[in-house]
Amino acid sequence: MKNFGKTIGYSVLNFFLKPLKKILSLRLLPHNMLNLKHRLFEFLGREPIIVYTMGKVGSATVFHAFHEQYFFPLTYHVHHLTSKAFQNAVKKYNESGLQISDKINLTTLIKGNSSHMSASQILMNPKVINTRRNWNIITLVRDPFSTYLSHIFQNPQIRRPFLLDENGMLNKEKVERHIDEIFTKPHPEKDFISNWFDNEFYKFTGVDLYQYPFNPEKGYAIIHEKRFKIAVIALESLDKNLPLIFKEFTNSSEEISIEKKNIRTRDDKSGFYQELKNNIKVPRDGLEKFYSTKYARYFFTTEYREQMINKWSGTRINDTKVI
Repeated sequence: MKNFGKTIGYSVLNFFLKPLKKILSLRLLPHNMLNLKHRLFEFLGREPIIVYTMGKVGSATVFHAFHEQYFFPLTYHVHHLTSKAFQNAVKKYNESGLQISDKINLTTLIKGNSSHMSASQILMNPKVINTRRNWNIITLVRDPFSTYLSHIFQNPQIRRPFLLDENGMLNKEKVERHIDEIFTKPHPEKDFISNWFDNEFYKFTGVDLYQYPFNPEKGYAIIHEKRFKIAVIALESLDKNLPLIFKEFTNSSEEISIEKKNIRTRDDKSGFYQELKNNIKVPRDGLEKFYSTKYARYFFTTEYREQMINKWSGTRINDTKVI
């Protein structure tokens, strides 16, 4: 009788423990947990704010400025929302032996956005993409060559391992030779920076930013199209224009705090990046082609582009060209 009671007790216990074990054995990926939070907040009427940019244009600064305004934010920071770009990024991570983080903790669940790759997975979910709720998108533009230079130093082990030395550090001679080769025979029609809005932003949103007016001297524009409200900001005017964008997107009268994030010079322990910026001499003909793309001409004035060509080539011509 005693054994019979034990058997019944174990059966009852297993009845409750079995599903609990099953739940505990599930991998709680950030994009799964954060997707639940996204859906809940959407249901309650919160419209997400997505900082959607190419890399190295000041997006981390903008993301954190908005992200810190709420204890339970619904703010995302992404670079890839098309399937092709996202899969290419995953492939590069895998080839480099770096795994995309699948860890989650209470802070991540509350604050969200454990990484831009996790955020991409949330926003690419068909249930999120196909929602009827409005999307608030902030995207940025930056001096093209400054963007290119910063890209070289961002995760080179993933993007440009051929520029590393035997210790896994960027090799000065290899970097300088690579830049010289690229700008001696430039192919701006294939350039990632020059074509990001066509190949990524337009393909995901269906909004062609080049069809809307942008005043380079003003430094920002707000576009309303379909269910999107899009702010385009030049990084060079961020301090002046981000407070205006913040009030527009949040309907708040509060002043936003802008703290620069992910600044390349802060991480430049060797001094190589700063030295390169100060002393680099890039072939002028290549720079002129680079600054003649649709992207450069649309978002930056003729005078600014000529100034940057002079700066990065280390040369100056008497008569300003209209490029």
